[in-house]
Amino acid sequence: MRKVATLGGTRMRFSVSKKIWAGFSVLLLLMLVLGAAAYFSTGKMNTEFNKMLDDRMHKVNLADELIIAQKEQYSAISSFVLFKTTDFAKSRDAATEEADLIISELETLFAHDKDSALVEDITTMNSDFREMVDSISYMLMRSNDVQTRVALKDANNLNNSLMEKANELKDHQLKEMKNAREDLSQMTNVIKIVIVLLIIAAIALSLIVTYLINRKIGMPVKAMTAALQRIADGDLGVEEVDASSNDEIGDMAAALNKMNSDLRDLWNRSVSLPSNLPHRRNNCRRVRRKALLQVKWSPPLLRRTCGKVNSRHI
Repeated sequence: MRKVATLGGTRMRFSVSKKIWAGFSVLLLLMLVLGAAAYFSTGKMNTEFNKMLDDRMHKVNLADELIIAQKEQYSAISSFVLFKTTDFAKSRDAATEEADLIISELETLFAHDKDSALVEDITTMNSDFREMVDSISYMLMRSNDVQTRVALKDANNLNNSLMEKANELKDHQLKEMKNAREDLSQMTNVIKIVIVLLIIAAIALSLIVTYLINRKIGMPVKAMTAALQRIADGDLGVEEVDASSNDEIGDMAAALNKMNSDLRDLWNRSVSLPSNLPHRRNNCRRVRRKALLQVKWSPPLLRRTCGKVNSRHI
């Protein structure tokens, strides 16, 4: 296994499989971020929308109920003045209790709302209206019809003003609902833009990762394949491929360069061998003639001796 030395020591090996896994892990992480962003943003949008519906619609309903309760109160006191029966008195008391409960809830809901001043006006008017109702009841007990009718008229005017305030409160809440819908629409558009940008970023990053994988893996493999094809065709003059990568690709490139170098050396030695053979054969003939003149060797022995000489020189 090759080691790449650096100034700080040995650089950690980063294999091809790790590079591929790292690339696809980045893509997977980006897709997860994209999905999580879409999921949580959509959840927040739904939460805001539900909050808007629950809160604003509840306030609108309370304003409607208050208007109905005020109408019932005035209808009951008017009927009580005209007919002087206890049934109308009971209806008046029930309507008054209902209005008090509604106003109490409105005070709680609008404690920190910009319409809190409007609710305070409604509360004050309701208190004044109750005092008028009590005053009318007291006048009926004294059989003072003229004052009763005047007080009833004043109560009617105050009740109308109170219902106008309640309608104004209702209109404000409807306007808030409209604004909330517009805010929700803007939020939806922002989420869409963010998702589109994330998709574009994911595509861009995918292209970058693909390019890096191709540069680090695909191109070196392609270069080694071309070099091997040339070597297979008998061309040993192939230039060395880049073996600087600290992974299996670098190991393959180094092995290919070494194989090509060894094959080139072997070929050079084999090419230079035939050029020396005639000279060595002539030396063997001269040795053979000289030996025949000086020593009586048998021809078979002399052939074996020349063969050994040739084998040593070869």
